[in-house]
Amino acid sequence: MKYRKLGRTGVEVSELCLGTMQFGWTTDEAAGFEVMDAFIEAGGNFIDTADIYSSWVDNNPGGVAEQIIGRWMGDRGNRQSIVLATKVRGKMWEGPNGEGLSRAHIMRAVEDSLRRMDTDHIDLYQTHWYDRDTPIDETLRALDDLVKQGKQNESECLACHTTAYGRDGGFPKAAAPDAHSDLARVGCESCHGPGSAYKSATVMKDQAKSIAKGLIIPDQKLCEKCHNSDNPFHKPF
Repeated sequence: MKYRKLGRTGVEVSELCLGTMQFGWTTDEAAGFEVMDAFIEAGGNFIDTADIYSSWVDNNPGGVAEQIIGRWMGDRGNRQSIVLATKVRGKMWEGPNGEGLSRAHIMRAVEDSLRRMDTDHIDLYQTHWYDRDTPIDETLRALDDLVKQGKQNESECLACHTTAYGRDGGFPKAAAPDAHSDLARVGCESCHGPGSAYKSATVMKDQAKSIAKGLIIPDQKLCEKCHNSDNPFHKPF
């Protein structure tokens, strides 16, 4: 496994980051533990999740992937060796401020994420996608305050695509702006048939090992059917 600096920070992360959108969806907790163990064994240290994973599934309130990661870190006792990333933006509760990038939503959502993952800080806190109804400076101020409070180490703001905004507005620059490219989105079962990575935890585990060892090269092509405007996968994950 090779390592590089995380964006503009001095933190070193594995070149491959393990995404966990499937945890609590097509990958149960036991399989999730296996996938993360395989990733760490291969030299990975960078794990990404989001608070909404996987709220689109029946009887899944969201936050389940974060809970699985939290229990795994607690069981393995390896929190300090993990660079942990999660995201905020999606709908997590009913009523006003239940979603978005307002200060009210961010401040409650980060506490919920910390509790679910049983940690006192998040290494990279990311805005999941753009919120046109919230001023960018409100979002930036909230993220800046979280850094000062020690609840997050770095931030990545998809709401502000120009780094000059953070500098000129008196806010720190985003640590790791996201270009919204997919490393290896194999596709959903409805598009690619049974046994796709969205369906099989075994495939996920084997891919984690093979990609990390350089045995296979991830497919960079996206599936148009997965990403059309009527499909939930159209939103960035």
